Amino acid sequence: DSDGARCFECGRYDHSVSELMAIAFDAAASVDGGTSNPATLSTLTIAAGSDRYLLVGVSYYDASGEPRTVSGVTWNSVAMSLVKSQRVGAGTTTDIWGLVAPDTGAHDAVVTFTGAVRNAVHAMSLTGVDQSTPTGTAASATGTSNALTVDVTSAANELVYDVATQRNGDGNTLTVGAGQTQRTNTLGGAGAGSNSVVGASSTEAGAASVTMSWTGTSGDEWTTCAVPVKPVAVAATHIAVNLAQSPQWQTLVSM
Repeated sequence: DSDGARCFECGRYDHSVSELMAIAFDAAASVDGGTSNPATLSTLTIAAGSDRYLLVGVSYYDASGEPRTVSGVTWNSVAMSLVKSQRVGAGTTTDIWGLVAPDTGAHDAVVTFTGAVRNAVHAMSLTGVDQSTPTGTAASATGTSNALTVDVTSAANELVYDVATQRNGDGNTLTVGAGQTQRTNTLGGAGAGSNSVVGASSTEAGAASVTMSWTGTSGDEWTTCAVPVKPVAVAATHIAVNLAQSPQWQTLVSM
């Protein structure tokens, strides 16, 4: 038992049990960034809370053929880290970026591209997230159908976050899959026809394997990224058992 220490000669057994804090949803927002570079989302307000984590998703279509990508994302001028990026076909792309301990309050999430693209920006804040290892292994998938799915390896007490992107946003809608909670659903570059995108994000409780899914209507190319978010471990409970007591053991529990 790696968490316990036995001393049979002195009749004592010590054991520590770690507990996991529940991850809690705080806020979410999204914006049609058009072809703005940078694109700015200014409608998210992060509340004061412990062990905060911010996720920003970017849905975009690049018609330049270069290709163009996201060069950086900031929250209140603080740089975020890339979690996952997936591109497909002519340039439909999904990114997820993350930031530990984001500043509270209303600030701007700013997405800078290497060139103009039609985009939508999504953001979601959480509390109760592990500050040293906030995420597990991210996954991604691509296709050219109306069934957008990606399988994620996760665990109990985690929370899976996904962002899905499909080309031809003007002629398309995305419907969230069963068991998921939709957080955002936004056109990117509305009015641009087949060069626009529709992007959406959701969450689902973690398990050994989680399938994140959306149903589209345009049948165009799509890409989706998903990542498990890990809960923070709170102070361990210490249990001391006196094996020498007879006829009953004496158990002392302290935090």
